[in-house]
Amino acid sequence: MIEYFGFDISIFYIMKTNTKKNISMILAIVWIANCFLAIMIAITTIWLPSMQAKTYTNIKADPFDGTVMPISYVPNWLKADLRNKALDFRNISSSDLVPIPKYDVSALLDQNNIMGRFTYPVMYMGSYTLNYKEYDGSHLGIDMRAPIGTPVLSIANGVVVRTVEADASGNKFVVIRHEGVNIGGKKQDIFSSYLHLSEITTTEGTKIKKGDMLGRVGQTGLATTPHLHFQIDTQDAPFHPYWPYTSAEARAKGLSFLQAVTAGLGADKAQKYTINPLEFVQNYLSGNPEKSAPTTQKVDIPLKTLDEIVDYIVPEIESAPSALLDEIVSYTPANEEKVIVASQTTYNSALCSNLSNISGSENFLKNVFKISGNACIFDNIEKINENSLLTRADALMMLMKFYGENPSDSISPFDDIAIGNTKLQGYAARAYEKGILRGENFFPNKNLTRGEFVEILGRFGKLTDANGKISYTDVPKTSSLFKNIQNYGATIGTKYKNFGPNTLISQREAAEILVKLMK
Repeated sequence: MIEYFGFDISIFYIMKTNTKKNISMILAIVWIANCFLAIMIAITTIWLPSMQAKTYTNIKADPFDGTVMPISYVPNWLKADLRNKALDFRNISSSDLVPIPKYDVSALLDQNNIMGRFTYPVMYMGSYTLNYKEYDGSHLGIDMRAPIGTPVLSIANGVVVRTVEADASGNKFVVIRHEGVNIGGKKQDIFSSYLHLSEITTTEGTKIKKGDMLGRVGQTGLATTPHLHFQIDTQDAPFHPYWPYTSAEARAKGLSFLQAVTAGLGADKAQKYTINPLEFVQNYLSGNPEKSAPTTQKVDIPLKTLDEIVDYIVPEIESAPSALLDEIVSYTPANEEKVIVASQTTYNSALCSNLSNISGSENFLKNVFKISGNACIFDNIEKINENSLLTRADALMMLMKFYGENPSDSISPFDDIAIGNTKLQGYAARAYEKGILRGENFFPNKNLTRGEFVEILGRFGKLTDANGKISYTDVPKTSSLFKNIQNYGATIGTKYKNFGPNTLISQREAAEILVKLMK
């Protein structure tokens, strides 16, 4: 007798009846039974174990005994050369490293807090406006700025449940499960995630101890500067690392994926499935595992409209008093000139609609009126102030007007420029057609460096070829910005050796660069 999961097939019956119809029927039953058996074997020996391998419930973490910060040391950001985005942590002297500042929401609102604001540019439940406010968007982690190669540590004992070398966006990240953590008086598992890594040094499916290195800071995925995106999900989150909306949901609201963060899309779900990661870590630094961590504050964050997020001007860390920063531009005047407003000058503001709303030194005003005489290149900037930093959108429209390029009637290929922002769409589309802009994302509201400004400027093809002559010695030959920065030096006949390519550019510096090109 042959038995297949309850099917008893008698050989004698087959032999007795011995008809083609019965034989065909028996063979069909045997074939079906074999298929069913194969499926059951696959489920029990392949599929179920693979599912277990993704959760690793068979591996138990060491008991929770407190936390450490995911990053221990950062450079002394007050030194200009240490703010170079190309700098590798392994090449920084230990004397230039300081313990990472505390994540303190109230302290980060102070513009004089250079170290804190530079380290934590995007807050928990914050937005991409860099206003240092929590519960202003749906960013469910905290961005921690650090040089490439900075060691990233497991915040607590746990099990490594995911190591991803590159997701769809190229993001390299690690997820760790921590067990039996007291959150709001209830012990539960939580999941810490570490994104944008340059290197992963741990192994999926293994235990990891508090303070063990799991990887190094990088700029993988959708990132404009080296940093660690650090977040903590609750055990109820449907997946890890959790994200509160899909690209389709963002498009349905007329938003790009990044605009949706600033708009606050999915903020209710973000608060439901995550906790404030550094508030949690700092709560347990003392090592008391029985101490209860606070639950996430539930705040109603109204969804912003597209008009509310399209044209904001991004404030930045380096808008703080210049006395707190090193001198980084060799031609910066040693003494500040008297600050005046446009209405106090003899210049006629009728040339451009917004030049009456301008403040700064007299030299700055002279430069603005000089280069705005024909094209009104500052007209797209709501408030003109020499110490304000330029966004990429401002810089592009300034340069397009400066070189007499008219906007296109087409839509640009950049997903992160709102369709409703027709002015920027037109200029970005024309710049893309001419090869001035490249890539898939434009990041219109991000500030840009002096080097990036001159790189875009150089793509207009108006600079003198340096023919191998090196004017600025602080730009590595390996840098993608090297050629156009040296061409700029040759064009203006600079006498200075340092350009400061990695310094964020202010309106004053942009005006000075363009005025020099007019001479």
